[in-house]
Parts: sequence; structure tokens; C-alpha cells
Amino acid sequence: MRPASYIATLAICLAACAAPSQLTNDEAASVRALARARVVASGILNGEREAQLIASTEPKMSYYFLARPLADYTIEWHTATEERIVVQGRGDILKLEGANVQRLPKHGT
Repeated sequence: MRPASYIATLAICLAACAAPSQLTNDEAASVRALARARVVASGILNGEREAQLIASTEPKMSYYFLARPLADYTIEWHTATEERIVVQGRGDILKLEGANVQRLPKHGT
């Protein structure tokens, strides 16, 4: 490898390490709001009770940055029944790129 290649590789590594590994509070709030909107727009909700649940409770949110803001992410709410509403995807987490909205059993996939 040439010295210029070493420097470029080092610069990329340092930039990746310097990127925050967590969303800020404002970013997390924005992502939760987008997820709520996606769930409502999906038509997956069963009645007003579930709509209120989505609007009023904080979802469980987990994500892993691949290269910020690209991430694997899961945002979920547990319903009163043995189900959960899940927004899951891979892409720009701040835009919920690649998001799929699903109704899944509470245990399992």
C-alpha cells in the first residue's frame, strides 16, 4: 500500500470512530414520531384503543449504526393482546428508510 492509501484509510477510520454511536434526544424523538406516523398510515391498527396506545406510549427502540445515519433498527409497541406492532428496517434511521410495519406475536418473529 502506498503512504497516501494509509493516510486515507486512517482518515476514514478516525471519522467512523468520531461519529456518535447513539441518537441525540431530539433525533430519537423525531424517529419515534416518524414511526408513529408510519404505523398509523399503514392501516395495521385495530381500532381506537391501539391508536391511542401508539400515540401515548413510548416504544421500545433499538438500533445499530452501520455507518451513521445508516442503521439496522427496530421500534416496537406491545398491544393489549399477545401481539406487538413493529417498525423495522435498514437504512437512514432519521428518515426510517427501508421501514416495514408489521404485527407480530409478542414472542418470536
